[in-house]
Amino acid sequence: MSWAKSGWPTSPEGSTTTFRSGATRSTGRIPSSAKRTRCWWSSVAGQNSSTRPPRRPTRQDPPDLDPILTHWLALRSRLIIPPNRRHKARNQTRSPMSDSKTRAERGLDCLSTIAGSPEGGQGLADFFETRGALGSFAHLTAGGEIWAREQFSRRDRSVVVISALTAMGRDMELKQHVAGGLNHGLSVDEVDEIMVQLSAYVGLPFALSGSIIVDAVIAERDGTESRTTPRAPAIVQDDEKRRAAGLDVLTTLLGDPNLDKKATEEAIMGQQGDMGALVMDYAFGDVWSRPQLSRRDRSLIVISALTAINMKHELEIHLGAALNHGLTPVEIEEVMITMVAYGGFPRAIDGILLAKQVFEARGVSA
Repeated sequence: MSWAKSGWPTSPEGSTTTFRSGATRSTGRIPSSAKRTRCWWSSVAGQNSSTRPPRRPTRQDPPDLDPILTHWLALRSRLIIPPNRRHKARNQTRSPMSDSKTRAERGLDCLSTIAGSPEGGQGLADFFETRGALGSFAHLTAGGEIWAREQFSRRDRSVVVISALTAMGRDMELKQHVAGGLNHGLSVDEVDEIMVQLSAYVGLPFALSGSIIVDAVIAERDGTESRTTPRAPAIVQDDEKRRAAGLDVLTTLLGDPNLDKKATEEAIMGQQGDMGALVMDYAFGDVWSRPQLSRRDRSLIVISALTAINMKHELEIHLGAALNHGLTPVEIEEVMITMVAYGGFPRAIDGILLAKQVFEARGVSA
């Protein structure tokens, strides 16, 4: 069957047309006069060829479409994935982190490094399995989606977690993560120093409680009843040296090597009085100036603790200091992402929003 120019189907003389129902009908050739008569516009009397309406579009002549509609259809055709390619395309765009099996494997790997062995990691996974949905989130989300992130070393993430748990007084979890920090490359002196640094920001009671847990972990690792590993002592300085050390820390914390130390000291003392003296001499002069940790690591401890206890004013100051001490915007964002699992979304969101403000003011981005 073919299509005539008039748009009507024609069949050779004596041919048979078969319908879907199976019935047939014999047809003959349509005379030329009949073709003209059956054209839809031929019944309009008195019209010549110049005034006749345009012929009905044939299959070779699709109707004209509105340009906007044509453009939309073209775009739509690009977005539609052919059926034979849909499954492949879906697999290509799926994030590895979104697959539960992959998250479970990543989570188990992280649990194993925290526990110090594959057997220990499997033991933690088995424990989480008894906790229902809560345990699944601990394994798949905290382990498989947060700890497995590659933007942060596991050593640094351990610093964040130990600092946050100590600040919030989460002793049971802290014991596991102190051991995990040692397994991730922290030295005993560095773990001790985390507690020293925290003493100025969350208070001596929390820091001392954390220090007792550190002792228990070290004794267990050494196979002794109590800790035998010595601690680094305090550095005893006279008042003049304490103040000088404190001003040196303030210089790097504010990121201004040309800081007018005398004017800054007078401003702090004028605003805070004796409290300002403790800030300069104890927090900066005694604690921040100790050599057991870099200032970059000390900033990491401080912003982790301040985020955990939601101290926004101090956190804003120390986010800027963290940048000055060498933490990158990406690493600071990782602190907040880690805090989702250990401090909850409200603290983590407050922290990331404040960090974004500091980044914008400094003209940097993650």
